[in-house]
Amino acid sequence: MNIYAEIGESHQWVGGDCPPGWILMTGERPALDYVASPGGEWISAPVPVPLAVSRYQGRQALRLSTIEDGRIVINDTSAPNEGKRDLLAAVEELLARATTPAYYREAWTDIQQFERDSPMLMAIADELGLTAVNLNDLFIFAATLRA
Repeated sequence: MNIYAEIGESHQWVGGDCPPGWILMTGERPALDYVASPGGEWISAPVPVPLAVSRYQGRQALRLSTIEDGRIVINDTSAPNEGKRDLLAAVEELLARATTPAYYREAWTDIQQFERDSPMLMAIADELGLTAVNLNDLFIFAATLRA
């Protein structure tokens, strides 16, 4: 029996004629969190990047993370960073520089949530050599943290 789906969507149509704009899949959807790829394969759905996280979530994500070989590495909370400099320490060192604009230091002190498109966060990420993918990973991780 034929299985049809819309590219990028998780719903499927079993049997019958292919609905307009849908494609023939290689098999049934393996689980609810899979979406149709252009090649007719089911792939694990990408995790959406939050537009904002709380101050607590953002700071904790930085404290629990290091950057290694261009990737964000989340460190085990029971063995914090094992002598590696976490990203929170790196950000705080950057903000402590005399050349850092005072409004960035003030914003860092007063900010109540971290917004993914914040000019301050983008500038900090740039200075630390973090990529857009690194920032996305941090925001996705931060959104999982609860106090």
